[in-house]
Amino acid sequence: MTRVSVVIRTYNEAAHIEATLRAVLEQREVEPEVIVVDSESTDRTRELVAAFPVRLIVIPKKTFSYGRALNAGFAAATAPFVTSLSAHALPFDRHWLRNLVRPLADPLVDGVVGKTLPHPDCNPFDRRGLLRQYGVVSGYLCDGRIPGFSNANSAVRRAAWEVEPFDETLPYSEDVRWARRRQGLGRYLVYAADAVVYHSHNETPAELRRRFWGESRAREILDPHNPRYRGTALAWDLTAGTLYDWWTLARERLPWHWWPFAWRRRAAINAGRYAGSRGIQLSAEGRLWPNLLRRAWLRPLRFLGSLAGRLAPYLVVWTRKHPRPLHPKHLLGEREDHYWYAPELAGGARALDVGCNVGAHSHFAARQGLAVVGMDVDPRALGHARFLLGWEKMRRALVVQADADRTFPLADAVFDRVLAFDVIEHIADPVHLLAEIRRVLTPDGLLLLTAPNAETTWKKRYRAAGLPFFADVSHRVEYTRAGIEKTLNEAGFAVLRDEPIVADTPAAPWYDLLGAISLKLYARLAAKKRRAALARPADSTGFRLVARKVGK
Repeated sequence: MTRVSVVIRTYNEAAHIEATLRAVLEQREVEPEVIVVDSESTDRTRELVAAFPVRLIVIPKKTFSYGRALNAGFAAATAPFVTSLSAHALPFDRHWLRNLVRPLADPLVDGVVGKTLPHPDCNPFDRRGLLRQYGVVSGYLCDGRIPGFSNANSAVRRAAWEVEPFDETLPYSEDVRWARRRQGLGRYLVYAADAVVYHSHNETPAELRRRFWGESRAREILDPHNPRYRGTALAWDLTAGTLYDWWTLARERLPWHWWPFAWRRRAAINAGRYAGSRGIQLSAEGRLWPNLLRRAWLRPLRFLGSLAGRLAPYLVVWTRKHPRPLHPKHLLGEREDHYWYAPELAGGARALDVGCNVGAHSHFAARQGLAVVGMDVDPRALGHARFLLGWEKMRRALVVQADADRTFPLADAVFDRVLAFDVIEHIADPVHLLAEIRRVLTPDGLLLLTAPNAETTWKKRYRAAGLPFFADVSHRVEYTRAGIEKTLNEAGFAVLRDEPIVADTPAAPWYDLLGAISLKLYARLAAKKRRAALARPADSTGFRLVARKVGK
């Protein structure tokens, strides 16, 4: 008798789990090993599961994803074939499991998907779709054609899963990605029309918005080159789709209460698609409008702020505060707040300024008596740096053109101080950057680093509204406080201290614009932002860190 593992995911499935488990355990001609993966259900689900001879695995709800739950169950499975079954998917007969795994006897087949029929109480629209999607003839699956591979009722060769686990980062469609990758390797997937389950949802509009939001987010990840759902296409689907649903109701002479639901259903589906494809988060109740309204005023606020920030350096030239377009912060003199790392330079002999930009920090380090090498990839910025260092007659500072994404053109263990301000977030491979910094540092040398904070209040608002939330469009990564410290530790550095920078506020670009007009006013505004960051470190724009090289 063939042994087959059955993985069932649950969350508050007390209404269905008993019938599903009973039907699975009554399967004939196979020996089912049942594994239930629960996401901290708050109803009687786990109590009911405990009454059956099955294995129960509980995973935290806050870290749930469909892929993570499946991987937990597959890891616990011991049979060569593993099936995935939704908790409310009821097997049609006692031969469902045998029929589902039978195609896996072919060594070229990695996965099988069974047939899904609607429950008797299914709404007429989902019933119509399921009956159309799942035919009566078995065959091989083709990407982009129905039926598609679905983990609601599927079987997978465990050896194939070990090579290709399910993606735990996707909110939905982990089964679609897995199927595409296996087919891309020349493996076969099969539709088994005789492996039948009853599986359907009578979802509320809020539940529909959440489901199609997740599917749309997954679509953006799986098919980034496909056109995004356009507003006009969604409006057409709402109009034409509702008319089609009404025609179905009229043809089948169904009760009138389905007529208004048909429009609400289509509206919820298309709202979820619109929000998901744009990254607009739904509220806890599944509503779209709160973040849609927030998006309407945050977008112009961010756009105007970006214009103000870009204009500030040029206004510095127009107001004759400096002959070159510099950020106003570089004109405030040697402020303790701006040159926060001054105490760490004491005792140093040679410093490397990675991403030196216009040379302000290279200039300051040279004034402290260190021999400084500044490197940057931008020739225009290096031109400003050479102008600044020549203006100040700094003979202890040298700037060179070099790409921090590549191997540094420098010998090992040359510098006892490395400055990397506003750099790591622009680098494609931060691990390589930190490895190069560590290579050129002497034993016990210091790394002085800044990194942007990804979790400020304003960035969370931008993220919820589906807007770019990085502080700069050129940023490739931003960090949490714990995240940047972990990255440094893994790269061979020990963090000695860290502190916030200034408070994150959408008014910051306007402060810069005012600073180009009045440096005295700008100094007061900068001090205000600094005090706010010290009072609320979680809302700081970023982190200042001092880290020591560990080991040789």
